[in-house]
Amino acid sequence: MLRWIPMLAALLLVTAARAAPVPLEVGGETIPFPADAGYVRASEAAPELFEFSQAALPEGNRLVEAFYLPEDIERLKRGEAVQDVYFQVQTSRSAENAAITLDEWQDARPELVAGMQRMDREQFDETYGNANARLSRFAGNEVEVRFGELGMPSIYEEDERSLRFQMVMPVEMRVGDSAMNMEIAAAGAVALVRNRMLYIYAFVPAERIDSTERIRQRLDRVVDGLTGVAPAADVDTAGDGIAALPDAQGPQLRTVYLLIGVVVLVVVALLVWAAHRRRDPGSRPPPG
Repeated sequence: MLRWIPMLAALLLVTAARAAPVPLEVGGETIPFPADAGYVRASEAAPELFEFSQAALPEGNRLVEAFYLPEDIERLKRGEAVQDVYFQVQTSRSAENAAITLDEWQDARPELVAGMQRMDREQFDETYGNANARLSRFAGNEVEVRFGELGMPSIYEEDERSLRFQMVMPVEMRVGDSAMNMEIAAAGAVALVRNRMLYIYAFVPAERIDSTERIRQRLDRVVDGLTGVAPAADVDTAGDGIAALPDAQGPQLRTVYLLIGVVVLVVVALLVWAAHRRRDPGSRPPPG
């Protein structure tokens, strides 16, 4: 009998760490998001933080939800840095209600891959040229963000319904008289879930960049759970949903710029939030 105790303990640990589905509404579809055990919805646990995070994003992106550990939310409220991985789920406003078929996704995916391999620095800077002004409004103070060498996102996995990448980018940031240099690390995915295109991100605190394998594993657990969700039953096999994607520079390339630039804005916005809370714990930065 005693020999079963270690096996039972291991089973309980695995069960405890399994995702507990959280319903998210995207384009009229309810998508069960496999949040890791212990994580809470920012929209419920910290609505002001959620609103601020949404305001920091490009107008074309909607923040569906963000997930943090409760202790990290409390740290952010005190103006401190997060200590563990946190997640965001986003969608494109223009494409949210468009049903994208698997065939459309398969046709578009090669261009998404190619776009990540031919990132143009001037076009990227032009796409995010107003980020400093927007973040300054949020902070109530002058914010200047400078990107370092723009490394290409590294695609580490492709499957039938997702494209997954990781990236590390050096960033120099100044808020008022305070300046800092940091590296931003994240893993992300573009995924087709119930015929809706989602952007899923996992972020790791800058001081814990040493384990890129860890952040990939955390993202993979979530994306694997999402892509296993059955597709919507009433979608025509010959839809045109992919045409609704942002198309300022071609739908696929524009989507790539949104994917990469958002990584920077999310992390910088959290740092701006924390800096503001340290200066004035009873208030928050204006949402724009």
